[in-house]
Amino acid sequence: RGDMSEASIAAGRISGSGRLASPIRLLRQYGVFGLVALFAVAILGNGMSGEYQRFVGIQVLVSALLAVSFRGLFRIGVFSLAGPGFMGLGAYAYALLQLEAQLAPALAFVGSLTVSLAIACVAGPIVWRVSRIYLALLTLSFVVILTILYGEMKITGGHGGRYGVAPMIASGSEGWGWFLFCLGASVAALVILAVVERSRLGRAWRAIGVDTQFADSVGVRSKAHSYWAFTLYSVVAAFAGILLAGNNGYVYPEAFGFERVVFMLLCVYVGGVATFVGPLVGALFVGWLQESLSAYEQYTMFILGSTLVVVVLIFPNGLASIPGAAIRLARRFTYRVGSSR
Repeated sequence: RGDMSEASIAAGRISGSGRLASPIRLLRQYGVFGLVALFAVAILGNGMSGEYQRFVGIQVLVSALLAVSFRGLFRIGVFSLAGPGFMGLGAYAYALLQLEAQLAPALAFVGSLTVSLAIACVAGPIVWRVSRIYLALLTLSFVVILTILYGEMKITGGHGGRYGVAPMIASGSEGWGWFLFCLGASVAALVILAVVERSRLGRAWRAIGVDTQFADSVGVRSKAHSYWAFTLYSVVAAFAGILLAGNNGYVYPEAFGFERVVFMLLCVYVGGVATFVGPLVGALFVGWLQESLSAYEQYTMFILGSTLVVVVLIFPNGLASIPGAAIRLARRFTYRVGSSR
């Protein structure tokens, strides 16, 4: 019944009818844009420390985009791990269009997104036939197969990868041009995704994620919506791969393999899957932790995995839920103090 009532609320909001929202409701609905702005300020502030920090900041942006793409599909009930696979497709297409087809970086960017979109459209019907854990296993196999192909094919450079990939725009003085482009493009993509999530379309997706049969019964075409959601978030993952290729200057198979899947899930679940900003918080935290553990690389995965266990046990909704939990605790304390007088 809980799922049915939540689906009813989500489906009912598709029409956009209702009373004037309260300030708290408005804050919940539009406060995400302020939090995205804070995320951008954090990346920008870190980037002002030096060129290496700007490089790391772009890596965090890439992780955030990939994590948001996974969460977006998870929210609609599509448990797909194909994000790193499309990330690799975008990165390799961008690199090969430059190095083999001799295209300018801007044209390679458009071409790689087009290739990724076409592959996503072809692969999209998989969400109709397979679901839940079987879809996760199938898409994970897709990632592993692509990683093997990248390592075996001559055109992709084998396990050594391909070098000489240029960013889409000139880096400028100490990498500021490329950094600001990546920051602006990533924030624009995040804002667009946040708008979509809060639109009529996003509410339809939420209804499908809560109860597919009920959503179908109220006129929401779950198959079509799942298909287009898969396509959209796959292109977002490909866009993240293009930024990664331009930032590193090279591509190699292991950057888009199983380890990338693990880091994607870490960002989502450490930050919190319940809110849009959860993956952003997770990407910041995991990025900071990776840099802090750079001298102990052999223990990185162990510490990150332990961190995930601790966070999930203490804060099941992720680090993004800490402010809300603190506010509820303060209200409870204030109520108890007031009632004791």
